[in-house]
Amino acid sequence: MFCEKCGNSISEEAKFCNKCGAPILTSTSQVELQENKKDALPSELKKWNWGASLLGWIWAIGNKAYLMAVLGIIIMLIPYFGWLVSIILFGIKGNEWAWESKKWDNLEHFKRVQKLWRNWAIGITLAILIPMILFTVLPLMSSTDNNTANDIEITHKSDGVKQVANKNQASDLRFEKISETVVNILCPYSSEPFAIDSNGTGGSGTILDSSGLIVSNSHIIPQDGEVLDVSADGCFVILPDNETGSPKEIYLATPLVFNDLSDEYDLAFLTIYDVYSDEDGQYGQYPNDFPSFDDTNYCEDEQIKLGENVRVLGYPISSGGYNLTITDGVVSSFTDDGLILTSAKIDQGNSGGLAIDKDGCMLGIPVAVSEGQYDNLGIIIPPNMIADFINEVDKQLN
Repeated sequence: MFCEKCGNSISEEAKFCNKCGAPILTSTSQVELQENKKDALPSELKKWNWGASLLGWIWAIGNKAYLMAVLGIIIMLIPYFGWLVSIILFGIKGNEWAWESKKWDNLEHFKRVQKLWRNWAIGITLAILIPMILFTVLPLMSSTDNNTANDIEITHKSDGVKQVANKNQASDLRFEKISETVVNILCPYSSEPFAIDSNGTGGSGTILDSSGLIVSNSHIIPQDGEVLDVSADGCFVILPDNETGSPKEIYLATPLVFNDLSDEYDLAFLTIYDVYSDEDGQYGQYPNDFPSFDDTNYCEDEQIKLGENVRVLGYPISSGGYNLTITDGVVSSFTDDGLILTSAKIDQGNSGGLAIDKDGCMLGIPVAVSEGQYDNLGIIIPPNMIADFINEVDKQLN
């Protein structure tokens, strides 16, 4: 039998080496040492490390955070790195390597080294895992707060129902209700029978309040100089189905044209005064709380910018003239007199309709088409001109 430390030959009954004085391990201690060596990577540490790392790795892949995924793999391997590093760092005494000095066969020394690398592995794992958790939880908390802060309550005037939505959802909900406010206008000539299919003029309009006040272009209303060329019954106003755009309800309206002002701004009003009915029945209900366009609760008075999105709603003859039609484009340019030019398609019948931005805020009223050699641009009357017209009308009436 030999001393594990210095290699001196000793008797089997000896408890200490008579040369170096080192304690001689008993058979029981030898068995315990071998069992500890087998458990050089404690099972509970491996399970904890791999479980935590696997959760982080799955999250990272799911969120396309590939750097985090790599860190997760590194964390899984940390105990093995710890085992190797602890051998290098703590298995040396002076210039003598542990396996050369046979110090690894000293049970107490092995336990001390095992404890050191275990603490080191846990510490490094936590040092990487905690920031991963913080960088995951804090943005989620911030996102939740932002979503709550961005919640908007929308009241639909047509049915009085209130809905709460975030800003992304709000634009879709607004547009669904905005489409109800854009109406088709048909005005038969005074010399024609008062019927929807009679000869006349027409276009689009937007309901401004629940009583049925509509703003549109002056030129869509038949006029002979300063005299209206419409029958005493006025014009037909057709409300759309907001899901299909097809005709849903039909009403009668009186056109209100203010000679000089309407000529200057090409704007006029119509007021709904009754529901249309024939031998087949009644096409709506009057009095009625009509859906109306109002963007004052969610839109700011911001300058319209070149290149911003434009959506035009109206009833162009290119799609038949009876179904609500939507075209998209951008703000292409501005004219010298303040009108807006857009790439959104505008055709006869769009006049008097509505142009909005991506948030459902009014950009103006489509009025005409600017014809080019190879392509055309739509012309939109901006909100400030509409506001000026309304103010001038108020002054004239008061």
